[in-house]
Amino acid sequence: MLTPGSRRKLYTVLLAVWGVAILVLTLMPASKAEPLPFPGWDKIEHAVAFGALAWFAGRFLVVYGKCVRRCWLWAFCATVTYGALIEVAQATLTTTRTAELGDLAADAVGAGLVCLLASRTGDAGNREG
Repeated sequence: MLTPGSRRKLYTVLLAVWGVAILVLTLMPASKAEPLPFPGWDKIEHAVAFGALAWFAGRFLVVYGKCVRRCWLWAFCATVTYGALIEVAQATLTTTRTAELGDLAADAVGAGLVCLLASRTGDAGNREG
């Protein structure tokens, strides 16, 4: 069982590592090697990646802030803002990537579903034991 201090460290590391991984993967040059398995596959990838980021952000905020629903709302807002900033970075800092409103919408759907479900559970992950 994790102590409250080790939970704080765990969620801090998970949030940071996942956030950096998303940043690197979304800004590295796009490969044209393999076609997508089916249309819309990239939107599913966005929803899953940003859903996971929202989960880590929400858990981080719950563990540090001891809040429940408000923490998940902040996690959603922060995750979608991060997605928007990445889209701006793709449009301005890369030559092989483009900003897409559909990607941002997929980010918001993934983050929104995770945060909504997490905030609706009994304790929303606020239990320390």
